[in-house]
Amino acid sequence: MANAIGLFHTRLNVRKPILGAPELTLDLVVNTVTRQVFGSARITQPTHPVREFHADLWGEFAELPFGPGGVNQLSLHLDGNPSGRTSELAETFHLQALLAGDWAQGNASYRFFDNGHWTNLASVPVRQAPDVALQAAANERLHEVIRQLESA
Repeated sequence: MANAIGLFHTRLNVRKPILGAPELTLDLVVNTVTRQVFGSARITQPTHPVREFHADLWGEFAELPFGPGGVNQLSLHLDGNPSGRTSELAETFHLQALLAGDWAQGNASYRFFDNGHWTNLASVPVRQAPDVALQAAANERLHEVIRQLESA
């Protein structure tokens, strides 16, 4: 994806490795020509306080050459609200992230407005979400191996 020209889709999981921590899923469409990003954010938290938050997103990214080890990095800035950029609703989501040039990992700080107050999360690990189609194929292979072992 680092060398993609035009549009591409990526899904990122943003979550601290703590049981019950909020999990942010970003579904993004990236335009490498205009350096614009659009998509959606979904925040879930299964423990108290239980949360389910959604925002439509817009923003931009910039390439930062010569990061640690001479690797290119990306600076990502996103804003959002429940009904999109052209809505007159106030923004309820903000994110700043520093990502690897391939969009596969990094760190983010974000805040969102839910139930009358802002929640801030800083320095949260970002990982590319697994490809659902690849997971399904791997699960099918696993089930086939189990069937073979059971029949042996």
